[in-house]
Amino acid sequence: MKKIEIWYQENWDLLKGEYDAEYFHKNFDNEDEAIEYIQNRLDEELQEFKDKDSNISNEELLSRYRMFGTDYYLKTGKAGFCSWKYVEKKLFL
Repeated sequence: MKKIEIWYQENWDLLKGEYDAEYFHKNFDNEDEAIEYIQNRLDEELQEFKDKDSNISNEELLSRYRMFGTDYYLKTGKAGFCSWKYVEKKLFL
């Protein structure tokens, strides 16, 4: 059975144009577990931004994530996952 690989890029690297800066993070046996893990990591990142500024609006929170957050993705998986879309839905739906 092929492992589900989670990789990531730092959004700050992407903004600087460093698109080849990708890093291996962790393996999972199950794609659903991998996606749940990523969602939990993103929730923790958003909470860290909130802890630094308790009055932050969702618009500013999204902006900070896009600049300084982590863009996780599945390198080996069928369903795929988009960190940016997850964060947008989390904040605005």
